[in-house]
Amino acid sequence: MTLRIAKIVTTLTENGWSQIHTFCPEPGEKFNRRGHLLALLSLKGIGHQQASELGREVIFRLHEEYYGELNISPLIGLKKAISKVAGELGDGVKLTVVAIALVDKILYLAILGRGRVVLARQGKLAVILAGQGQSIVTASGHLQDEDIFLIGTKDFFQSVPEKIIQTALLTGSADEAAAMLAPIAHEASDQALVAAAVAKTEEEFSPKPNLSKSGGKENWKKKLSKIIRLKTQLESRHQEKSKKTLLTVGLTLLLILAVSVFLGKQQRNRLAKKQKMTVLLAQIDDKEKEGKSLIKLDPIQAKKILLEAQDLIKEAEKENNSNKNLARAKEKIALLLPQVLREHQVKPTVFFDLGLIKDGAEADEAALSSGNLLILDKKKAVVYSLSLAERKSAIIGGGDQLKDSLQITASWPQTFVLTKQGLLKIPSPAAAASLVIKADWDYHSTVSGQLFAGNFYLLTKKTIWRYAAAQTGFGSKKNWLQSPVDFSQVVSMAIDGSIWILKSDGQVLKFIRGRPAAFGIAGLDKPFDHPQAIFTDGDQKNLYILDQNNARIVVLAKSGEYQAQYEWPGIKQTNALIVSEKENKIYLFNKNKIYAIEIE
Repeated sequence: MTLRIAKIVTTLTENGWSQIHTFCPEPGEKFNRRGHLLALLSLKGIGHQQASELGREVIFRLHEEYYGELNISPLIGLKKAISKVAGELGDGVKLTVVAIALVDKILYLAILGRGRVVLARQGKLAVILAGQGQSIVTASGHLQDEDIFLIGTKDFFQSVPEKIIQTALLTGSADEAAAMLAPIAHEASDQALVAAAVAKTEEEFSPKPNLSKSGGKENWKKKLSKIIRLKTQLESRHQEKSKKTLLTVGLTLLLILAVSVFLGKQQRNRLAKKQKMTVLLAQIDDKEKEGKSLIKLDPIQAKKILLEAQDLIKEAEKENNSNKNLARAKEKIALLLPQVLREHQVKPTVFFDLGLIKDGAEADEAALSSGNLLILDKKKAVVYSLSLAERKSAIIGGGDQLKDSLQITASWPQTFVLTKQGLLKIPSPAAAASLVIKADWDYHSTVSGQLFAGNFYLLTKKTIWRYAAAQTGFGSKKNWLQSPVDFSQVVSMAIDGSIWILKSDGQVLKFIRGRPAAFGIAGLDKPFDHPQAIFTDGDQKNLYILDQNNARIVVLAKSGEYQAQYEWPGIKQTNALIVSEKENKIYLFNKNKIYAIEIE
């Protein structure tokens, strides 16, 4: 049993934030144990500038907690995930969660706050669960095919009249119900957090071709009966004829019989092919409509359905490649697939030539801070800066101190370079560099070093060290991890509050407050092949992975879902990756050139 979901969410208000999250794993253990999740979340008591960022983190944490522990029942998992996420919020922030999970044919519900769940079944409506404030209420029950239900915040049910809700749900269509309710919801008070979702249960159905040959047999019986009657008449009329005449007649009858059998077989084959093509075209049309409706609601499921339609087209082409209806269906699928595959063949433009700053200048490592690119040239032991907005460049610093440099990080206008001697600080452009952390780690096992919130984090092949910010620079190092982790294959690190680790086998690890957090990649068409770098920060909503051997940049949501990929043969020669979603660009570094890819 599957869900068709339509969302109703108003814009961000001064009073808070609301959003709908839905996720359905690929078939496997996670799908069998946790099923399809639909969650409505709203935050009150927080300024709208912070609400969006905190809201995304709440969604990620709810997703991680619910799908992270598979050994408990879905109902306990749902309640435990909501409780844990609510406990992590600060005082004064009011969280409402209305969550449902469909596992097989059982619906599990949990509500924190004053939300509600309304069910429409066989022409009747009922509130099956209502929130009771700050205590979490739960319920579960079996669903039936064609059930349609509505989840919503308290503000939604106060803004939309009950009669209109009843009329909308009794349409029997999730999309039509949402289309009827949305205009009224959007007219609610600016201070209302109006959010809702309409979902309908559907049985998966794959019609099978009806290739019965009964019609052919009936035609054959009629023909054979006619032949037999003809033979009998001839025999009665020509008894006086000679045996030679009778033999001629018999041979003629046998010839007629053989021709009839041959023609009957051809007719049955044509009929079977026509029936099969009709069924295939109906299946393709159903999948095209279903996939199109899911592109925005569930792009992963839409991709799966449209690829199935593509396979059916290939099968139909074997039956009749010149069918006009098939050609039109193929054209429709061809237009929809790029929207879900999101595979962009790109031709990057040269954003900047480092030779304009210094002859022979090259980029080995780069960092982004306050709209400025900081670039490390290891061979020349020089640091360059480049403003993204104005493309103004400068030499930040250089000299013997920058020899044996490994990586660059920044908190503009301050720039830091990780070297064999330790961490060097360049307080402002063209200022003298000073050693702020003396190397007390194994240089040969060092992978990456980055600043975040004033602290310095050092990734090695063994652990992550944290140097806390102090008045005079940084304090002594402390092991940031709460328990040992195998980092022997790590290649890159990114920090946005959580720490993201990329391994050479393509695995992405997520850590929160020194502990591993549940994270998995869903919807990727082919695995990574020794990826080189991962990038994100507090200003980016997605993860970006440089997959050199596959000549692509892969974009993932921070909840793990595949978003897009950008393909270009020149990616195999790039060595660094920086992304600015504000500028809507991906920056790639190839020796003395910086290339830019437009984010679509």
